[in-house]
Amino acid sequence: MVRYDILVVGGGLAGLTAGLFAARAGRSTLVLEPQVPGGHLLNIQKIEDFPGFPDGVSGFELGPNTQMQAMNAGAEFAMAEFQALARPDSPDAFWDATTTEGEYRAGAVIVASGSHARALGVPGATIAWRARV
Repeated sequence: MVRYDILVVGGGLAGLTAGLFAARAGRSTLVLEPQVPGGHLLNIQKIEDFPGFPDGVSGFELGPNTQMQAMNAGAEFAMAEFQALARPDSPDAFWDATTTEGEYRAGAVIVASGSHARALGVPGATIAWRARV
């Protein structure tokens, strides 16, 4: 079982940012994402009002750039689907995470699992976003 200081579940913008700052703080960090890092962000044509981009930025540009920044800071990435989390009763114990690609152990877990699209079920509406739980 591989051990990390910080395990981040989710590779959307929140997860990528968490991985970036955890790695910058000198913590061994793993970001788990079952698909492409960036999540739904990659489908957004133009994000306005994002700091540092006065003319906006595409999600397709922001996602990979944030991932590269996190990797350059030392964060590691694994394409794996998170399945379970367990912690022994001891307050000093590490978290044990089970994924489709194996098991990991971490001192702290940040869950940034994002959202998924679903039909709203109202005439005229096609998609609503709901947090993953």
